[in-house]
Amino acid sequence: MPRRTTIGCLFALSLGLSACTGIVDGPSTGGPLGGGLPGSDPGGLGASNTPAGGPNQTALVVGHTPIRRLTSGELQNSLVDLLNVPAAVVAELDADIPGPSGFTNDGSALSIGSIQLDQIMGVIDAALTSAFAAPGSPYLKCPGAQDSTCARTQLATFAARAYRRPLQPTEANDLMTVYVANQDAGFQTALSLAMTRVLLSPSFLYLTSFSGASEQKGVRLSDPEFTSRLSYFLWSSVPDQRLLDLAANGTLRTPDVLRAELQRMLSDPKSDRFVADLFGQWLGFPQILDAQQVIRVGITDQLRAEFYEETRSFLRSIIADNKSPMTLLTANYTYLNADLATRYGVPGVTGTQFQRVSLAATPRVGLLSHGSILSVLSNPADSRPVARGHYILEQILCAPPPPPPADVNTMLPTTSADGSVLTARERLTQHRSAPSCAGCHSVMDPLGLAEENFDQLGTYRTTYASGQPIDASGALMGQSFSDFSGMAQILKKAPEARNCIANKVLTYALNRVLTEGENSLPVQIAATAVQDTSSLIDFLTQVVTSDSFNYNSTDSHK
Repeated sequence: MPRRTTIGCLFALSLGLSACTGIVDGPSTGGPLGGGLPGSDPGGLGASNTPAGGPNQTALVVGHTPIRRLTSGELQNSLVDLLNVPAAVVAELDADIPGPSGFTNDGSALSIGSIQLDQIMGVIDAALTSAFAAPGSPYLKCPGAQDSTCARTQLATFAARAYRRPLQPTEANDLMTVYVANQDAGFQTALSLAMTRVLLSPSFLYLTSFSGASEQKGVRLSDPEFTSRLSYFLWSSVPDQRLLDLAANGTLRTPDVLRAELQRMLSDPKSDRFVADLFGQWLGFPQILDAQQVIRVGITDQLRAEFYEETRSFLRSIIADNKSPMTLLTANYTYLNADLATRYGVPGVTGTQFQRVSLAATPRVGLLSHGSILSVLSNPADSRPVARGHYILEQILCAPPPPPPADVNTMLPTTSADGSVLTARERLTQHRSAPSCAGCHSVMDPLGLAEENFDQLGTYRTTYASGQPIDASGALMGQSFSDFSGMAQILKKAPEARNCIANKVLTYALNRVLTEGENSLPVQIAATAVQDTSSLIDFLTQVVTSDSFNYNSTDSHK
C-alpha cells in the first residue's frame, strides 16, 4: 500500500472510520483514537484543584470556547518541538484566515477541509521522515533489541507528549496494533506508521476545554487541558515535559508555581512565537515585509527588514524585561541600527546590530511612532490619516467605527476651487461636511492627523512637500493636544486604552471573542495589571488565573 494511502487510512482510523482495511488496519477500542471526541473520555485527566480565580476579579458568566483544531502555525511549531526537525520541513501549510476575534486561533473559524487535510498529511509525513533520517535519531535507539517492547515504550512516551496528557491503556494498545500489523516491513517503518497515527489523531490535532469537573461556573478545565491552553497561549506549541509533569502532579495552578512557570516560559526562545502570533496579528507590523502589498515611495527591502526588526526587538524587550503592557504606548526608547537611527534623527548609533536607544530627545514615543506601523498605514506616496486614525480606534481603543455608507465618496479632493493644494486636514474638513461622514470622522480624523508629522516611511517632517506647515493638533476624549506626543500622553492615561490591551490579550488567550457576560473582565484586569507600575507577569498571571481561562460554559461539549 503506498505510504500516502496508508497515512490516509490512519487518519480514517483516528476518527473511528472503517473504510480502510489492510496492513495498517486494527481494532478501534474507544477513546480519541477509537472514535470519541478528544477529551470526551476523562481517563487520566485530573480535576482535583479548587478554582484558581484571579485576584480582584468579580463573578462573571464564563463564555463558550469550542473544540478547535490547531492552526497551521501551531501545527508546524508542534511538529518542530515534538520531533526536533527544522521548521522548513513543515512549512508547506497554507496560513489560516483570522476569525471574528481578529486572530487565526479563533475556534469558530477553524475546521479541516480536504485541501487542508492533504497538506496536514504531507507535513506529518515529511516531519517523521526527517526525524527518522536524522543522525542518531532517538526513535531508533533502544536499550536492547528493536522489538515490540522498545516500540511500546517509544510510542507511549511520544503519544503522551503529543496528546498533552497521560496515555490511556486502550490508546497504547491501539498504537501497538498498528505497529504489530506493520512490523514485517521493519522496525522503523512500523514505528513511523504508529507515530503517524498519533499525529493524525484528534487528540493531537484538536484542543479541548471540557474534560474537567462540572461546577456552578461551568466545566473546569482539567489540568492537562489547562496546560495545553497555557502552552499554546505563550508558545503556540505543545507543552514541554516540565509543564506536563506539573500538570500530572496537580501543582501547575498553584500560585507560586504558575507565576514561576510564566517567567520561565517567557524566558524561553519559543516565546518569540508569542510576539509573532499575538502582537503580530493584533498590531499588524509584520505586514511591512509584504513587498507586494506595502508599496511605498522610497521603501527598500532593507528598510522593510529594519522596520520589522525594530518592532520585533522592542516587543521582545517588553517580554524579556518584564515591562508593563502600557510600555507599548509609552516607551521613550526603541531599537535601532545605524541606518534606521539616521532616518529617525537619533545620533550616536553605529553598526548594523539593533540596540536600545533613547527617544527622549525626539518627537517619537511608543509603538505608534514605529516605521513599521506608520508605513503599513500609509498611501504609496504619503501618509493616510484616516487609516491611522481608524487603527488607533480599533486596535488601541477597541472602538472601531462602523463601515462607511455604501454610497459615500471616499475619494477626497486634492485641490481647492482656486487650484491651490489642500492639506490633509483641509481635505478631511471638506469630507466631514457631509452629514453621513461627520459622525465617525469627527472622532477618527484627529487621531490620524496627530501622526501627520510622519510621512509614508515614518520620517518626521514639519511641512508638506508643497511647503505648507503641518498642523497635528486635535482633541481626544475632551482633551486637547498639539502634536503626536501630546495625543500619546492622553492615550497613556485613558482607561479605554488599558482595557483594550487586556481585551486583545484575553481574546487571543481564549481563542474567541469575549461574551457579553465577560465584558467586565478586561476592565477588572486592567485596573490593577495594565498600569505603569505593573509588570507583564502581573498581567499574564491575572489572565491565566481568570475564570474565563480556567472554565468553559456547560454547553461547550454539546
